[in-house]
Amino acid sequence: MPGKLTPERRLEIERLFEAVLDRPADERAAFLVAACGGDAGLHAEVALLLEAHAVPEGILERDPVAALGPPPRGLVAGEAVGPYTIVGEIGRGGMAVVYLAQGGDRQVAVKLLHPGLTALLGRERFRREIRLAARLRHPGILPLLDAGEGDRGLWYSMPYIAGGTLRGRLRAEGRLPPLEAVRLAVAAATALEHAHRHGVIHRDIKPENLLLDGPVLQVGDFGIGRVFDTADLEDTLTRTGVLIGTPAYMSPEQATGERKLDGRTDVYGLGCVLYEMLVGEPPYPAPSPQAAIARHLKDPVPSPRRAVPELPAALDAAVCRALAKAREQRFTTAAAFAGALTAALDSGGTRSWWRLRSR
Repeated sequence: MPGKLTPERRLEIERLFEAVLDRPADERAAFLVAACGGDAGLHAEVALLLEAHAVPEGILERDPVAALGPPPRGLVAGEAVGPYTIVGEIGRGGMAVVYLAQGGDRQVAVKLLHPGLTALLGRERFRREIRLAARLRHPGILPLLDAGEGDRGLWYSMPYIAGGTLRGRLRAEGRLPPLEAVRLAVAAATALEHAHRHGVIHRDIKPENLLLDGPVLQVGDFGIGRVFDTADLEDTLTRTGVLIGTPAYMSPEQATGERKLDGRTDVYGLGCVLYEMLVGEPPYPAPSPQAAIARHLKDPVPSPRRAVPELPAALDAAVCRALAKAREQRFTTAAAFAGALTAALDSGGTRSWWRLRSR
């Protein structure tokens, strides 16, 4: 199974991939075997890229960020966005930039959407759906405070959580103890269940969107998912090559442009995050977004227990079910996933055994 790649290994893979593509289609398989010289890992990585290259048009065929156009100029300290004054940039992705800002006597996080995404969404749709999403109230959901449009485009604000994200913790600790990983996953699943019952799908569950304030986990960027839940917008996004989500955690149905997603796509994303918490890397590590999506679509579901043999079998089974390719084979709800995780640790004294191991 492909694993973590050094820069040198990545370059070797990319060069061989390009060399294989230069060969006639009927000669590529034999050429790849000969070029790898018995290096099974190299063969697997290049074969994965070749599969991604063959994925039908519309599935990350174009760079989803480049499809939006040039990135916006960043805001600087002292600039105003609605009622807030920018303090500084704290995060940046292809779809938006997040700023720390001051609003009266409190600090907030302001997310400014890419102008290209603003044009695709439509201002009225954005305002309407953000208002609906802002009604979500749950201890595990980072609330939306307000939203608006300024000279630089559409924005919305959330409370600023100084404790950081799950991504930061994973970088510092690697994989987490199973009891802690399950505790965090159950907390996220409980928040997801609440949102799903109110008609909101997140679409981008990943460690960066799970915020930590001491022992408390909150799911951030929750409400924006509502904006994308209409068939006409799905068609527009697919046609323009824009893909909402993160390939390392994206469900197969989301990656292939299914028009009607439901809460099971978030169950899949959370399954990917839990796998990473338990093992130390995502279930389908890959050298490119296209290759990651190819693995989500085609590779067998990975067992976390193969990487960490001491994991309980019931926990392994729960993660694998959450990662099922067909959503009909996953847990029907986030609550069902949370229940299976809790039961996996409660069965046969497993919870007590893990507590003893962690001392």
